[in-house]
Amino acid sequence: MGNRYRQLCLEERCLLACQAEGYLPDRDPDTLAFTLWSTVHGAASLIAQNRVPSTTDRAHLVTTIIDTVMDLVAATR
Repeated sequence: MGNRYRQLCLEERCLLACQAEGYLPDRDPDTLAFTLWSTVHGAASLIAQNRVPSTTDRAHLVTTIIDTVMDLVAATR
């Protein structure tokens, strides 16, 4: 439990820094941290359970997921 809490705190500080730069305005950092954590955890779970098409390059999929999340964040500024 301690590691999970520490990770969420780090995510929240990162989100606060992003907000200070004008990204993700008017959003609750706790909700943002939970949303991002849920996205990453969900993707990781699906990949670990082989719930992606067999022809999918997993490394490319992970990179695409990260890029997509970063694009969504960038679009808020």
